Amino acid sequence: MTKKLLNALTNLIIDKDFQALSTRCRATSLFEMIKFDENRKSDALAWLLNPNEGHQLGEYFAKALLNYAYSCATDYQLEHMPQLHNLLSISLSNISVMRELAIKLSHSDKGKNANKYIDIVIADAAQKLIVVIERKDGSTAKNNQLANYASWVNDHYSDWKKIFILSDSENRNHSDEYDERYVQIDDSWLSDALLDLFERGFLTPQQEYQLRDIHDFVFIGWDESRDRYYKNLDSIIKRLANSHSELLRELENPAITIENKRYSWIEISPTVYFSQILPNAAAFSKSELNVFELIQLHYGIFEYVHGYNEFDVFDDKLKRLNSHIRTELHSDYVDFSLEHHLPEEGRWPYGIEVRRNDDEIISYTATLWMSKYADEEYHVLAESVATRFDLEFKRRKRLSKVLCSQLTELDLSPGSVLYTHILQVLKKLEEVTLDANK
Repeated sequence: MTKKLLNALTNLIIDKDFQALSTRCRATSLFEMIKFDENRKSDALAWLLNPNEGHQLGEYFAKALLNYAYSCATDYQLEHMPQLHNLLSISLSNISVMRELAIKLSHSDKGKNANKYIDIVIADAAQKLIVVIERKDGSTAKNNQLANYASWVNDHYSDWKKIFILSDSENRNHSDEYDERYVQIDDSWLSDALLDLFERGFLTPQQEYQLRDIHDFVFIGWDESRDRYYKNLDSIIKRLANSHSELLRELENPAITIENKRYSWIEISPTVYFSQILPNAAAFSKSELNVFELIQLHYGIFEYVHGYNEFDVFDDKLKRLNSHIRTELHSDYVDFSLEHHLPEEGRWPYGIEVRRNDDEIISYTATLWMSKYADEEYHVLAESVATRFDLEFKRRKRLSKVLCSQLTELDLSPGSVLYTHILQVLKKLEEVTLDANK
C-alpha cells in the first residue's frame, strides 16, 4: 500500500500544477509570518500617522485620516469638531503620535484598574489640537471605554480642539457602548490613500515595497488578482486537489502515532520530520520514510493544498451553473440550495447533497432532502418542495430522494447525468417560488 502511495505522491509532485505552486506557495513578505492583532495594527497605524517616521511622506496619512473622518461625521459631531478648512490650513508636521497613552480616570483613582490606555493619541501643543483614536479589529467597545476616554480628554484639555475617532476595520455595531462623540470609520480611507500613492508612481522602490506590504498584509488583505504572478493561485490549488483528491484524502487521514500524538501524513512538516520521524526511524519501513521525506521537502505546498478536495472545483462549477446557488462545503460532501429560499443563519428547509462514497471504487450520490428541523417559518417551504417531488412528511421531520447514484466522477458538463438531474431539480425548485408568489 505504501509503495502505491509513494507512486501516487511522485505523480502529484511532477504534476505541472504542483510545479507551478512550488514558486507561489511561499512567503514573499515577513509580514505574512506575523499575526497582526489590534495592538500590532495600532502600532502600524501610529507609524503611518507620524509625519516624522521613516515612510518619509510627512503628514500625508494624518491629513487623509482627518479628511475621511470629517466626511463620515454626523452634524452633531461636526458641531463639536474644529472647522475643517481651519484644520487643512495648518501644518501637522509637528504633531506627536502616542501609543497606549496611560490615563487615570477620576472616578476610579483608587481602584485596582485605575489606569486605562488610549490606543492612539495625536496631539499638537502649539495648535492645541488633540485626536483620540480607539482601534478595533473584530472586537467591540466595552466597559464604557469610549465615554471614559472622551470625558478624560474633555476634563484635562477643556480649551483644546478635539476629535474622537473609532477606527473599526469591520465597522461593527457597538450598541450601547458607542459614544456619539466618536466618528466611526473603517479602513477604506487607508486603502484609498495607499492605492493613490501607488498610482502616482513617485514612491521610491523601498517605499512602495514597504507600503504595499502594509496594505496587503496588515490592514486590507492581500488580493491575488492584483498580482499577475499569483492571479490563478486559487484555481491551480483547486485543480490540483481535484486531480489528486484520492491521494490527498489518504494523506489527510491520521496515520502515525509518535509518543501518543497522532499525525496525518500531510502534516509532516520539517519540524515533525526532524524531531519526531528521524529519531524514531526504526519504527517505519523504507517506503514510509521515503513518503515522509517527500512530504516534508514539499511541505510548503501541502500546507496550502491541505483541506482542499474535488468538491472545491465542483463548488465553482455549481455557482457558474446558477449564480443564485448557496453552498456548504464539507470534506466528503457538498450541500447546495437556492439562496432566496434560505435563512441567513440556521438550518436549511431543503437542499441537494452530493456525497462521496468511499467504497472500494469511489462513487458519488446526489440526493434531494427536505427538513422540518429548520425554523418553523420555513416548514411551509419544506412541505411545498416535498409536494413538488411527490413526497409527504406525515410524521417524519426529514425526507430524502436519491436523484442519481454510482456516479464515477463529479461531471457537470452539459448532457452529463449529474448536470441533467440538477437542472431538472433546480427548475422545479424555482417553480416552488412561483407557486408561493401566486
